[in-house]
Amino acid sequence: MIWTSCYGHWRWFPEVCIRAAVSLQVPKESSFDIHIKPFAPTWELVQLGKSKEDKIRWTREYLALLDSRESASIAAQKLKEMSLKGKKIVLLCWEADHLDCHRRLLAKWIEVGWGMEIPELQKNEIIMEEE
Repeated sequence: MIWTSCYGHWRWFPEVCIRAAVSLQVPKESSFDIHIKPFAPTWELVQLGKSKEDKIRWTREYLALLDSRESASIAAQKLKEMSLKGKKIVLLCWEADHLDCHRRLLAKWIEVGWGMEIPELQKNEIIMEEE
């Protein structure tokens, strides 16, 4: 199973989860297992995303960036393989609200391209440890 969440919530996740950073930069104090740089937006897209006026352009440009990066497709395929083997993965970035964040678009891009639903992990949800 794969979820998305933000760095502010990384302490919720049990050690059984793979914490995967999907942002351009990562917080120094957080603990994550892998940094999937092909999923990160460019700095220009980060700045464009802060502008509330042009969300359509921001959405279109981020999805086009993912489509243009062969490494993003390879990373998505690897995530799918890991998930099918029972790995629990949380894709992390900075934005607290996933509705204003590239991770929502990333989750949809993976869902459409690789057939995996990737929900946002809610604060009250618990990821169960392996038995």
